[in-house]
Amino acid sequence: MARFIDPPAPELIRPKVDWIRYNEPEGHLDDMVDQLIVMDGVNTGCAFLGISYKEESTLQRLNERGYPNTRLLDLGIEDPRAGIETIQEQMTEETVEVDCADVIIVRHVLEHAQNTKQTVAALNKMLRPGGVIVYEVPDNTGLFENHEVCFLWEEHVLYFVPSTFRQTLGLFGYETEWMNNYAYPLENALVAFVRPAEVGRRHRAVAEQAFLAASIFVSTLEQDRARIRAGLAELRASGKTIAVFGAGHLAAKFINFYEVGEYLEFVADDHPGKQNKFMAGSGLPILPGSELKTRNIDLALMSLNPESEEKVMAKVGAMAPDLEFVSMFRSNPRSFLK
Repeated sequence: MARFIDPPAPELIRPKVDWIRYNEPEGHLDDMVDQLIVMDGVNTGCAFLGISYKEESTLQRLNERGYPNTRLLDLGIEDPRAGIETIQEQMTEETVEVDCADVIIVRHVLEHAQNTKQTVAALNKMLRPGGVIVYEVPDNTGLFENHEVCFLWEEHVLYFVPSTFRQTLGLFGYETEWMNNYAYPLENALVAFVRPAEVGRRHRAVAEQAFLAASIFVSTLEQDRARIRAGLAELRASGKTIAVFGAGHLAAKFINFYEVGEYLEFVADDHPGKQNKFMAGSGLPILPGSELKTRNIDLALMSLNPESEEKVMAKVGAMAPDLEFVSMFRSNPRSFLK
């Protein structure tokens, strides 16, 4: 497990607008729910609690399978812009109910927890005796092995791989009763069903391979920057005009970490909240996707996940059939570096 030592304060990363949305992969949720409902002690009378809006679709799946007693945690947060950064800060032993759920679902929250002990203690306090906690976190194996520096994010304090995820759960005194690593093109989803135990299986052995991969990842940034800049410079020298599609945080980090703004014309994004603004750091303008055709762009560097790429390529490709689509991520089969 890698960890940021001094993460930014929650108020610094709380969104300034209310239209920002984060979408986690959900293709595995049907199987995850099917595995959950056959666990010992899980039945239609159980109370299921989701920690954030990310659990809404999981709770809906439970309802569809005949498990009616579901709800989301209410911490009294009124700011519509507040997200996981605020939930992890305000979810403490003092603010939560006692013994209010038989099953607690915690998708993509643990990696945000700036005080992990506080988060785990609050979750345990809400769990009824014999209950189950479902933890889901991103698997960062691909991030480290493919040197995907763009996937570093100021809101993620912890970075897990399967061995360190299991190790961490053991260190917090949990018995892991089921665990799976659901495969996705860029970032797998690690899921574990756990129960608190008086003496958990404390995996203290250092996951040497995982830490070695993280060390190599840190040491290769300059080399990767030179390679990516050279690749884009070669494309420009061949006469191609290049733009980025998708004005999200991944694109911002790609442009800034690798210092490639000089090779790009603009960033295309059709979200109305981003129109006619500029990318942080590079100052590149954010323009509608139609500008890819209007400005005769040859190459679109996509910052999207593969699930969204096909939709974008079909929509924009119909408008600009000569436009070539590639990905900025080396772990994507469409990477411009391959």
